[in-house]
Amino acid sequence: MNKVQVPITLIQIYRLTPELLEEKFQEWEQKIKIKNEPLNNPKIPLKLVKKGQLVYPKD
Repeated sequence: MNKVQVPITLIQIYRLTPELLEEKFQEWEQKIKIKNEPLNNPKIPLKLVKKGQLVYPKD
């Protein structure tokens, strides 16, 4: 079977600090403690990402 590769166009990049992500990290740690198993592909919500510093494209 042939696979088609689609190019990726970069639109925006945000810089996030550990402090900004701390609440999400704590949430994930609680889930790990409660379920006693690793997280399966955790995601950072776009709403949280957009609170970071926009580094690309530069204004």
